[in-house]
Amino acid sequence: MEKNVALAMFLIFAIWMTYILIFAPKPKPIPLAESGRDTVETSRAQQRQEAAPGEPAPAAQAGEEPLVKPDTLDFPVDTVVVSSELYEYSFITRGGILSRASLKKFPAFETGKNRGNRSEGPVQLIPPEGSLFLYSRLYLKSLERPIELGSRHFETRTTRLNLSKSKPEGSVEFISTLSGGNEIRIVYTFHNDSYLVGARLYLPDVLYGSAENTLEVALGPTLVSNEKDPKDDHSDYGVVYYDNGEVVRKSLKDLGKSDWAPSGTQSILWGGLKSKYFLASFFVPDKPMSAMHGSGNPESLDLAYRGMFPIPTRPEPIDFSFYLGPQSYEQLTRLNFGLTKLFQYGWAIIQPFCKILLKVLLWMHQWVSNYALILVLFALLYKVVSWPLTIKSTKSQIKMQQIQPLMNELKVKYKDDPKKMQEETLRMYKEYKVNPLGGCLPILVQMPVLIALFYVFRLTIEFRGAEAFGWIHDLSQPDPYYILPVAMGLTQFVMQKLTPTPTDPKMVPMLYIMPVFMVFIFLNFSSGLVFYYTFVNIFQLAQQLYINRRYHAPALAVAGAGQARIPQAGAAAEAKKTKKGRKK
Repeated sequence: MEKNVALAMFLIFAIWMTYILIFAPKPKPIPLAESGRDTVETSRAQQRQEAAPGEPAPAAQAGEEPLVKPDTLDFPVDTVVVSSELYEYSFITRGGILSRASLKKFPAFETGKNRGNRSEGPVQLIPPEGSLFLYSRLYLKSLERPIELGSRHFETRTTRLNLSKSKPEGSVEFISTLSGGNEIRIVYTFHNDSYLVGARLYLPDVLYGSAENTLEVALGPTLVSNEKDPKDDHSDYGVVYYDNGEVVRKSLKDLGKSDWAPSGTQSILWGGLKSKYFLASFFVPDKPMSAMHGSGNPESLDLAYRGMFPIPTRPEPIDFSFYLGPQSYEQLTRLNFGLTKLFQYGWAIIQPFCKILLKVLLWMHQWVSNYALILVLFALLYKVVSWPLTIKSTKSQIKMQQIQPLMNELKVKYKDDPKKMQEETLRMYKEYKVNPLGGCLPILVQMPVLIALFYVFRLTIEFRGAEAFGWIHDLSQPDPYYILPVAMGLTQFVMQKLTPTPTDPKMVPMLYIMPVFMVFIFLNFSSGLVFYYTFVNIFQLAQQLYINRRYHAPALAVAGAGQARIPQAGAAAEAKKTKKGRKK
């Protein structure tokens, strides 16, 4: 019976994993460079056609000089480079737009390469042409059309800013001169040990005054995939935002059906774009966004986000921040904006296991640099902690073997009365203190750990590109040569051979089918998960050898003259009395 329960649990787990890996729909990729250029032109055209929210104010009267003259695009564009130990960001003087984002700690992988080959240089998150990241505009009640800050010419005295441990912080200022000598200033503040960048916007006094004035900031046209499997990466593309303490997600597929603009909310603290491992977002914790807009196209992989928040009615700086970097548990925890809720670790019941497991693995990484060795130690720790359950499970299996002859007689005696046979079977379990599910305890404990490891290795950037040994260059990717899945299947087969033979002959074929089935299931799992499970099996083999020597199944006390009898009420107690009388 315990074998049937264990088999059912395993099959449910296997079917669920197979669906996630094989049948989950993924968007169709096309070259990013082309989609980026198309998106830029479309976005710019749309931005110039959109009117300010609410009723437009009257235009300037004939002969009056407009408050802000439209800027021309015929000006030289210079680049400002900001470099730290973590990143290198490039800004252009047209609009103070972010034009390039390079993450030094994360290598970019060649598409389709699963054997450790990497492209030259670090991850590049922004398309090489047509970036609209941090493109901003002002909507003023006194103006009919918005002020396109993202198209204005800015000047700066800084061409390069280098940060280090000796210089942990620095700023870059962009200045744009309006008609009448007024200035718009944008000051970006950078930190050497963080991907979070502070932004402060200074406006002339004449641009304040109405509670309906708003600032819009855009992120787009998309994020560049730097992964070996772009399809897998694109399946996690989407728009995210934080509203009322919860992270809301819209996938690229959802955005392809219709643009997304939630209404009736005034409490959005941050929002942006995400891929499998990286995030581009901006934050306005002091002045929550009043509106937002997300758009995407699954075919071209376009992905854009715009957020709007109110401008103060009286002259004061407008502060916001933006983050362009990894979805790193360490980095996002430090920001304390509820960003750790981005980690979507499957079912709600599994998420606590994932978070605990991730914290344990990251803590161990402080002392052990190689994650493969960490997994070996973690597998050993798991088997040590679960040893009492293993012993309890073994004793339960022995008891089931002891009463098996009695159960066979029950099946013969009550073969025409299933209800009576069930009653007698339950009474037998109670009298001999047998738990038919006792043998499943180790499996019940291990299932949440395995599922948690599946999500942790698939979605946690700390394991992206984590080299283990030999041919395993990335623990988050499947084994390219399938050596680990085969080794795992062999250890599973040997372990099955060492465990007690099932009393039901129909279960014997499962000893041979199950390891083969598991090999095929684990072929596309991350090598880190397969590596861990292989060593769990190895340590289980050692424990099983000890158990086979230490424990055995003696003859049942109630059996006499080599023949088992069906226990009646009080049979167990009578057997104990008989045994005590023989000792005397």
